Amino acid sequence: MTIEKIAYKGWKNCCRIANDDVELVVTLDVGPRVIRFGFVGERNEFKEYDAQLGKSGGKSGASTAATGSGTRPKPRRARTTRTTRRSRSNNVAA
Repeated sequence: MTIEKIAYKGWKNCCRIANDDVELVVTLDVGPRVIRFGFVGERNEFKEYDAQLGKSGGKSGASTAATGSGTRPKPRRARTTRTTRRSRSNNVAA
């Protein structure tokens, strides 16, 4: 396994961690954030948005250039079960 400091697609301060099969690139300029994962010499498994590569934030969501769409799904509210009151006749001893 090798660990080295590199520049990657406009980000100057990145760390590359690799073995003979796969590599991981993490930018230290934004985050830190994983911006590349893939087999050595193959395509990035993350989507890369060309207009955002090498940028570090702002309204355009540039910090997510290689990690996704820049939006997260809204969390789902937990469903609660409705409790019903028992009628008084069920609680009264006969």
